[in-house]
Amino acid sequence: MRSFARKAVVAAVAALVMASAGRAVESSEIAFKFEEGRRSSYAIDIALDMATTAERGGQKQESSARTKKLALVMDVTERAAVEGVRAAPELAVSFRDLVVEQELSGVSGEIALDIRGEKVVAKRNGIVIVDTEKGKGRELAGAILEQFAFIGKDGTLTVLESGRVKKVDGPDAFASFLSPESGAGLFVLETGPGAVGVGETWKSEERRIKRFRGVDLSTNPLAFTVSYTLEELIERDGRKVAKIKVASELARKRGLTARVTGEALEDARVEIRKLERTAEGTVLFDVDEGRLVESDIAVTLAVKVEMTVKNKRTKKDETVKTSVTGSGRTVMRLQPAPPEAEPVEDETEPEADVEAE
Repeated sequence: MRSFARKAVVAAVAALVMASAGRAVESSEIAFKFEEGRRSSYAIDIALDMATTAERGGQKQESSARTKKLALVMDVTERAAVEGVRAAPELAVSFRDLVVEQELSGVSGEIALDIRGEKVVAKRNGIVIVDTEKGKGRELAGAILEQFAFIGKDGTLTVLESGRVKKVDGPDAFASFLSPESGAGLFVLETGPGAVGVGETWKSEERRIKRFRGVDLSTNPLAFTVSYTLEELIERDGRKVAKIKVASELARKRGLTARVTGEALEDARVEIRKLERTAEGTVLFDVDEGRLVESDIAVTLAVKVEMTVKNKRTKKDETVKTSVTGSGRTVMRLQPAPPEAEPVEDETEPEADVEAE
């Protein structure tokens, strides 16, 4: 009996070792496969909570912005590769179906904002101040919609072989929304070289941020990387899908001095006392089709800035201290392709052939 039990234990251990070895060697090539003319539509949902505290001359003001919902659809069409860059296509991008639900709190009171396409309704302390359908506050509505000026406009992205966004061409608002420097924006995946095993981690190329919240950092840019871990390979609708963990952290331990650009603040000196930003989430990637299926990324932000402004009227420097904290989540899902329309049969009777006399 002892011999039998010992053999059973040895067999169980051996089976466990073999199973572990089998899992360890499971790998797949995570690579984008760009196809000329292929179209993809992604539903994007963004939620943000931001709080700001500003102190100047001993007076403190607090404000907050809560974006409960910012939903839109991004359409992507893959074009031919850019000349001279291997496997780096241009992606034609456009946005539609804008929906925004936002709550703002500050010195002017509580503001509730609702946007549905071009329709804007805003209420301050419960009183309607903007209603585009009733012709109220159109100028203010236009100013609000200006930040979403990329809706309905076309733009172009140049993407490297790894999937990294190299260049953004389009209106200013478009470029800002898709900025590759955001670190946790809409394009969050950079593939690694060759096959990747389950449990393995790779990192993106180092990114340099030359501008942060209006501050020019070109002479002292921030640098950070994003790490990716292949957690598992799963089957989804009969296709192989990679589940990938995404994580990045940007922290500035030492103070950072810079200058603010712009004529109004030409004499301003800025010191970033604290800068922390983390992004973490999950990406689903279709290995067979070589494209993103879904991404779910959460972001946290904490910034403390001290700005010294030369007051020409009093000839004394003024100090403005600003603290910003925030958290957000961006979810992007590939939408099912619309069914192809069936060809319509021509039911008209064929004309009879007429011989020429």
